[in-house]
Amino acid sequence: MRVSVPDFRKYAESYLGDPSFLEELRPGRPTRRLAVDEVIHRHGHRSVWDAPTMVSALAAADFVDPQESAFHRSKLPNIPDAPCVHRKAATSRPVAARRDAQTCDGRSPLA
Repeated sequence: MRVSVPDFRKYAESYLGDPSFLEELRPGRPTRRLAVDEVIHRHGHRSVWDAPTMVSALAAADFVDPQESAFHRSKLPNIPDAPCVHRKAATSRPVAARRDAQTCDGRSPLA
């Protein structure tokens, strides 16, 4: 599985430091806070993630070897890209992981 979510770290760093990332992606917002708010609360997002948090959550959910990957690249072969994903490369953080046929308690996830 490959998951790509808005990279909250980039937004937070631009909010706290150099504003050029936010100004380029969210021009004309009265404040940086409002620009970040759009990422958090619009577009159907229910939460925000950075790569370490996503990797930790996937590991806790019994995914094997979750790791941050480059955009359109991972160790996982033959995973098709989602529609329109090419537009999100600059703002997203991909993480790839796989799941074994059995869960940690020995039951099949399909049972």
